[in-house]
Amino acid sequence: MRLGYSAPLDGIPLGEHAALARDAAALGYTDCWSLEVAASDGFLPLAVSATGSDTLRFGTAVAGVFGRGPALMATNAAQLAELAPGRFVLGIGTSSDIIVERWNKIPFEKPYTRLAETLDFLQATLAGERANGFRLPNPPAAKVPIILGSMRPRALKLAGSKADGIAINLIPANALSHVLAPVHEGAREAGRPVEELEVVQRVFVALGSPEEAERAARRWVIAYAQVEVYRTFFHAIGVGESLEPAIEAFLDGRRDEAVDLLPRDVVRRLVQWGSWDEIRAGLAEHAAAGVTTAALYFLTSAADPIEKARLQREALEQLAPRILPA
Repeated sequence: MRLGYSAPLDGIPLGEHAALARDAAALGYTDCWSLEVAASDGFLPLAVSATGSDTLRFGTAVAGVFGRGPALMATNAAQLAELAPGRFVLGIGTSSDIIVERWNKIPFEKPYTRLAETLDFLQATLAGERANGFRLPNPPAAKVPIILGSMRPRALKLAGSKADGIAINLIPANALSHVLAPVHEGAREAGRPVEELEVVQRVFVALGSPEEAERAARRWVIAYAQVEVYRTFFHAIGVGESLEPAIEAFLDGRRDEAVDLLPRDVVRRLVQWGSWDEIRAGLAEHAAAGVTTAALYFLTSAADPIEKARLQREALEQLAPRILPA
């Protein structure tokens, strides 16, 4: 399993991420994966980081197809591919109705259609072809793999049939087969070998004392669990009923109560924390379940940016691939 980290790291200024990429590569990390939520977009942190390493692979997990038009997405991807030739993976997804509609005032309509049409457009234009009257002046010399971020069966099947893999988020290792089933179905129907598909999983790791780590993990889980797509997925894998009291409390504005109502065993499956050996064991479980690339994302309840940065740098060193079990 390839092991990467998520960029940007909270508490570390964006301008320091080139040096961080250099240090991560020296520690044996293979990848750097961005994300798009409230703190960053999917491309700028990678652009900065790519100037610091000529060995790391860089990927978006994921860039939202509603926030950019397909031509702009293709341009962004081509520029990243120029910065990291042969070492860039474009992950795209629909994001959520909260981010698209509530935050950005864009109608969240026909998400599957938007994703499928964007995939077709990007595969054509990044290969130098014309689509919708648009052609990249300087398409990437090397193929840019495109993976899809989704938890819905229809989009997962699309990933298996037409994309190069999937990017997943907050999936417990013992539920990965639920996600991979439609991916493999799509691949088989398209006559594609499933072993060639990439499975990128963002693995959340909570830092600090056991109490601080668990609190940070709980706050992270409830923030995701109340989002419709995650709420539906958790029901599909059999843990949704146990999360409902916490979700209802959160939606009712009782957020501290919601954090306390989360079942500890479920939180423990969704976020890693504890000793470094325990966290490494959790990573090994994801590898055994079928994850081909893990991107570490560190959670901390520390308020001081200096302490946040210290905790995350320590975690990067302690979990470095050079000391992970084979």
